[in-house]
Amino acid sequence: MNRYQRYFFYMYLILVFFGLGNLWSASFGVSLSKYNDASYIFKKQLLWVVVSLVSIWFIYRRIDRDILYKYAGLFGFIALVLTSLVFLPTLGKSIKGAPRWL
Repeated sequence: MNRYQRYFFYMYLILVFFGLGNLWSASFGVSLSKYNDASYIFKKQLLWVVVSLVSIWFIYRRIDRDILYKYAGLFGFIALVLTSLVFLPTLGKSIKGAPRWL
């Protein structure tokens, strides 16, 4: 892993753990009252963090990075288009002023 890949991996970990801390803080009361477990929602999210880390490891180890670098612009454009589709009235739904998929 070169210096830039390590940098992005560490930034990913920092953002994930910061988000997990915020999630635990925000959902503590709801989890305790609804599921009788103070960290139920946190545990579910932590499971998906582990799944994402395994997925990242798999992608990093199995797929040629040159292919990823070659199509990075295309992947970014596709992600931007899919993200903006939520603002179409037929696909997105507005609940309390926020556009959503579901």
